[in-house]
Amino acid sequence: MAKISLVATKAFRFGGRALVAGDEFEASARDARLLKAVGKAGDPKPKAVRAAKPAPKDDEPGDSEAPDVLRRGRYARRDMQAEG
Repeated sequence: MAKISLVATKAFRFGGRALVAGDEFEASARDARLLKAVGKAGDPKPKAVRAAKPAPKDDEPGDSEAPDVLRRGRYARRDMQAEG
């Protein structure tokens, strides 16, 4: 029999395991149809694929250097008094 991937929507016991909401499990097509009908399980959401971060551009001058001037709204001292 074909196994179908499901996600538990409520806590219940299935296949000798205690499942809680959000647990992924596999069931036969017949069991999957029944569990979906009574609201105990649903289809799993596709996993999100993260896009790779773009590489930093080297042609921009001054990116690697630390700024000498503090940005507005930042505290430079530990006693929380703004400088400047």
